[in-house]
Amino acid sequence: MTDGKPREKVLIVDDVPINLALLYELLIEDFDISQAESGPVALDLALRFKPDLILLDIMMPNMDGFEVCRRLKANPKTRGIPVIFVTAKTEAEDVSRGMALGALDYFAKPFRPAVIKARIRSHMDRIHAERRLAVEQSREIKAIQSRLAISALLETSLEPLPLKKQLTVALDIILTIPWLAVEYKGSIHLFNPATHKLELAAQRNLAAPLLKMCAVLPLGHCLCGQAAEKREILFRSELDADHVIQFEGIHPHGHYCTPILHLGELLGVLNLYVAHGHSRSPDEDALLATLANTLAGIIRHRRTEQALAEERRFISTILDTTSALVVVLDPAGKILRINAACEMLSGLATERWIGNPFWHDAWTPETEREHLREIFTLAAGDPSTVAFESRWLSGIGQIHHIAWTLSFLLDAGGGLQNFLATGIDVTDRVIAEKRLERIAHHDALTGLPNRRLFMLFLQQTLARSRRHNRPLAVMFMDLDRFKVVNDTFGHDVGDLLLTEAAQRIRGCLRENDVVARLGGDEFTVILADETLVPDSVAIVAQKIIDGLSLPFLLHGHECRIGASIGISLFPMDGESAEELLKKADQALYAVKKGGRNHYQMYHPDMASEGA
Repeated sequence: MTDGKPREKVLIVDDVPINLALLYELLIEDFDISQAESGPVALDLALRFKPDLILLDIMMPNMDGFEVCRRLKANPKTRGIPVIFVTAKTEAEDVSRGMALGALDYFAKPFRPAVIKARIRSHMDRIHAERRLAVEQSREIKAIQSRLAISALLETSLEPLPLKKQLTVALDIILTIPWLAVEYKGSIHLFNPATHKLELAAQRNLAAPLLKMCAVLPLGHCLCGQAAEKREILFRSELDADHVIQFEGIHPHGHYCTPILHLGELLGVLNLYVAHGHSRSPDEDALLATLANTLAGIIRHRRTEQALAEERRFISTILDTTSALVVVLDPAGKILRINAACEMLSGLATERWIGNPFWHDAWTPETEREHLREIFTLAAGDPSTVAFESRWLSGIGQIHHIAWTLSFLLDAGGGLQNFLATGIDVTDRVIAEKRLERIAHHDALTGLPNRRLFMLFLQQTLARSRRHNRPLAVMFMDLDRFKVVNDTFGHDVGDLLLTEAAQRIRGCLRENDVVARLGGDEFTVILADETLVPDSVAIVAQKIIDGLSLPFLLHGHECRIGASIGISLFPMDGESAEELLKKADQALYAVKKGGRNHYQMYHPDMASEGA
């Protein structure tokens, strides 16, 4: 344990004991380590040890690392474990094969300990970020579903229904909350102060014997009576001795029995069925408490039958105690009221809101106002529930991303009376998604687009060039003598050289040109302009070569490199992104064959030369 957190677990797989020992000593300070000297042992440990990461050698007898990786990814219980190959097999074909099998990365032997640890930590951080995002998204889905259920209960409280009919509708809403693990069976009992007993008011799918035996329950009798008497949520995962009401043929099950209270006053009990053996959940407890509080408000409202002013106070109490944002609007989209959560998140007093449209410039970015106006216009013409997201500007300049649900209330004639907008702040989720998107589409070392994003840019630029009949150039380049610098001065200097080389290449291009790092010392460039001609492309290529030929001063070392560049042109050299990249690669091959440190335009003879 470190700072109270469980240590991450790493499984090392290598048939050479000295390699296992080296990696063990390198990582044991930061991780819990398990070791395997063969593929079958590794597969068994992956199931039992449940590692967060597997470091896997490729060259092993009987079952090599590729086969181990294939079997890990084929097993639903282990396919989610990230795999990094640690191997001396660094040929492009081997690397591509490993990545195709689902490997996360590969480390080449011999390796630098500091680099290994840094890259493992970087991968671990990314893995944990993805897992946190998944957990957060699950929580947000639960929050949205719970909020929709509460909103539906609140809407039923505004309908002129008899109390028992209203409770039956409320029970249906509760039993259909997607994430709440209850069976479609349950009941609501109301407490009668005159008889001091619970009386069945609403039910769904209760067996015939229960309808008779549970029609009236004394306090303390069976589970519902005990929950009412103790005034606390009572949970049972099975039919135990406390479940005194039983009959022949009763099916095994469990219960959540939740007292419905208002300021300590017992109003009734909400009784829900769960599957036999179900485990109690704190999230379910919290939701049931909220549902019971909402039911309590509904019951009090119907029983007291007070004036409209009291009804408004009742709704305000519920709205202002929820963390969800709630905005009530007229059919034109003008705000009639907000809850305390809106005022707290925005930093704007209620007076600033009332009478203004939902898309007012005090809290809505200019780029979103017209879109929000259109949403309300369409909804007013055809009232229906609408889900959308927008940004809020707070009074202190902060931007919040809000997920909204727009529902509606109808008047007695069936016409639109009010909009009800309810929202939750999803800023953290949006930021996390953007961070993960950047990680997935950009090179971690240079910050340039990676191969995936480069191909997307190339396909998009190619489509525009076809549409507007404009030329396009693709450059494929290698850094000459980079391996010499990397081997002589080490990976740290090599990484710094790649970073500064990327900056120099970027500095030779216009703002709308694209440069990407495909991996290693390979870079690609897209030039697209209506005035583009071979001569202007050649000027840019020579500019890049001249810029990279200047010495680099890195950690006190003067390093000199060059650049070899192959060029293909659209449309004469190809019609597709893949074809243009292939032709540029063939031209690059011709440059290397002819002595390096210059550029070459593709011509058809290169294909026949085997480039």
